[in-house]
Amino acid sequence: MVSISLLCSVVAALSAEPTDNPFLTLYPAGATGAGRAGFSTSNFPWKNVISVDAKVALHDPATAYKTAAQHVLQNNSAGGVVYFPTGTYTFKSSFKLVDRVVLRGEPTTANATGAKRSEPGNLDPKTIFEFPDRSYSQITCANCTMSGIVNVASDGGGVQFTQGATSTALDASMPFLLVLSNTFRNIAYKYPVPPPGTSENMWPYRFATAISITGDSNVFVANNVVAKATRTASAKLKLIAHPVDNDDTVPAGRVQAASPPPASPCTMSTDFPYDNRYGIRHNSNGGVTANVSIVGNWVYQNGRVGVMWYSNDGLGAARGNSLTKSPSRQGLGVAVMYNHVEVAAGTVCWTVEGTKLARGSDTNENRGYNQAGSGSFIAYNTGNVNRQRTPSGCNQAGSYETTDGEGILQQIQDGAAAERDMWIDNDLSAGSAGPLMLYALHSIADLTIEGNTAGAGGTLQIGIVAGGSTPKNGTAVANLVCKDNKPAAHCHA
Repeated sequence: MVSISLLCSVVAALSAEPTDNPFLTLYPAGATGAGRAGFSTSNFPWKNVISVDAKVALHDPATAYKTAAQHVLQNNSAGGVVYFPTGTYTFKSSFKLVDRVVLRGEPTTANATGAKRSEPGNLDPKTIFEFPDRSYSQITCANCTMSGIVNVASDGGGVQFTQGATSTALDASMPFLLVLSNTFRNIAYKYPVPPPGTSENMWPYRFATAISITGDSNVFVANNVVAKATRTASAKLKLIAHPVDNDDTVPAGRVQAASPPPASPCTMSTDFPYDNRYGIRHNSNGGVTANVSIVGNWVYQNGRVGVMWYSNDGLGAARGNSLTKSPSRQGLGVAVMYNHVEVAAGTVCWTVEGTKLARGSDTNENRGYNQAGSGSFIAYNTGNVNRQRTPSGCNQAGSYETTDGEGILQQIQDGAAAERDMWIDNDLSAGSAGPLMLYALHSIADLTIEGNTAGAGGTLQIGIVAGGSTPKNGTAVANLVCKDNKPAAHCHA
């Protein structure tokens, strides 16, 4: 709840509403670090700012936003900004943004990433939104043409924006989605009903996401922190336990019994894993992805994926010709640059979905970066990627680890071909896991993999890795350029 002293500060702040373009303030001249993305909000009326009514925001910030947004559009139908001054605002549930009305908190230009990259920077927004615990509340904007959230610290509430196919704005030529200089923590959702075999609905929904963006054009997700959870709760579970498991508990050299003992129940309590969720997730609407960037974010996680995206450079199946071989035609889709993903080390994955004890064949992903589609530009990212241990019995931590734990991955589940991607100077060396893998693909064409360092200090794999879906004669490879990687990349079938 907002205090009386805060209320006074809100009133005093009304005369200091921010009217700058926050994107250009943080990235002068629109620079994004590589010059491959031309994101722009230059035609947006940033000076059309309305502050929320302090008295209303004290008790009902969602209504305060909606009312202020109406005034914004009355002033200028092309859009504008609703401003929440410094303070803590308590929301009862998810709330919807109005198309063409950006939500903005107290301005800050602090950095999301720190000098060490393994630690977040000093970004600490003073406009704080609080949401109910584990409700997976979200700040949403569905089918929007121009929307954004800037300079907000969200505690318990994620973001979910989807870009509309048609524009209702006056300037339909420049839609945008912007998520800039925010912090997100405690983004979690316990199942609304108990999963089968679970005594209480206390395990996280596996697809909870801190920042979820769906859009093909002019999308910018930058300088955000997805932070380690600060809330705590106990999870009471009734799981199915497998006392003998042929993939993680049978000692080396011992043959699995023909008839293993039957499964037995396991009742246990453990800490609720708030950070077992996705960090940043970008999806496509099915078109060509142009001017889409994920830049300079810091993501903490304990399971799932730090940053994942879908890129479509619009070149289709063109490959191996003089045009697509050129580096100038590679990496023209989604740009992922200067991010850091920190995956918790030394933790136990007791269960993946809250139904049975995890085993060594299970995956909880624990992945740094996941690409799908064609034409990704992945450069200058870092990560400390680690896998989780699995239990050896009920309430007993084992030494075997879950599968996956990739640093950067494109796999067969995301499409049979990898084309026109660039992986440049990414450093995953800090983690005990973190290979850079093109896994079980049918074909690879016109890629550049240069200057990357894999996990475990540069000793894990980089390049092509065969899997169950790999063709019998191997992955078809054309114009795959690999150099200066540590270790040397495997770049042939």
